[in-house]
Amino acid sequence: MNENQFDQSIRLCPSLNQITSEYTSPCLLHSHKQWEFTIFLEGKYLNRINGKDYIAVANRVFILGPAHSHALTQLESKNRYRDIYIENKKLYDIVLMFFGKSLMRRLCNTENPICFDLSPQCLTELQPRLKALTSISRIDSDYNSQRQIADSIIVYLLGKLIEKDYIEKQPFPDWFLQVFTQLQEPKVFCRHISEIIEITNYSHSQFSMLFKKYINQSLVDFIGNIRLEYSLDLLGNENLSVLDIAYTIGYNSVSHYISKFKKKYGVTPLQYRKSKFPG
Repeated sequence: MNENQFDQSIRLCPSLNQITSEYTSPCLLHSHKQWEFTIFLEGKYLNRINGKDYIAVANRVFILGPAHSHALTQLESKNRYRDIYIENKKLYDIVLMFFGKSLMRRLCNTENPICFDLSPQCLTELQPRLKALTSISRIDSDYNSQRQIADSIIVYLLGKLIEKDYIEKQPFPDWFLQVFTQLQEPKVFCRHISEIIEITNYSHSQFSMLFKKYINQSLVDFIGNIRLEYSLDLLGNENLSVLDIAYTIGYNSVSHYISKFKKKYGVTPLQYRKSKFPG
């Protein structure tokens, strides 16, 4: 049996060293010792979580932890979904580093489990990482690589959850939503700030003021943070030097990039690379 993919009418709970699985089968009521990030890719399920029923369709994400028990019932004949597992402490560390304690409290809420939809564009952006998870074999030497990819997907999903919640609470005009979506694409946020402003049809001072009003964060700080998060993925590419990465994400000075990175993550980019991508 392939450890990454199997179908059966009664699913077993994943082992603690299992990182991901893809399924096309339903499952009986069960709980997990780990956290489970489920991306529904195809079909339709009834997801019963702690006694409440939720519909699971393509592009929908559920985040469940040790406090949740659930069962899946197929509502269509052709179904597929991907589970990504992470230990409680590791998830806590990730959430604390990127998002803060309030998100962890929300994730642990048994009354209102996390459920949200990804846009088709988001799913397209995730496809290379999802394919990489399946292609990496389960031999010991590849475990760290698979774990790193899985963790990057988890950070991505949590980021989209935060973004979705924030946008829904704000009375943004349509034009700003379009620009805000563009700002999160590497081909845009890696440009010089003056070039980014050009896509808005506003002056630098006007757009900066509007951005601060809607997002409650300066444009410079927002772009800086999203660049640093993107550089975490780039550091996994051993063919890129720290200098290459600094220039790729829009910094003219490698020392400025290193300084910003260390202030945000507590280590230099090179130290991060050595700890996350040993060998």
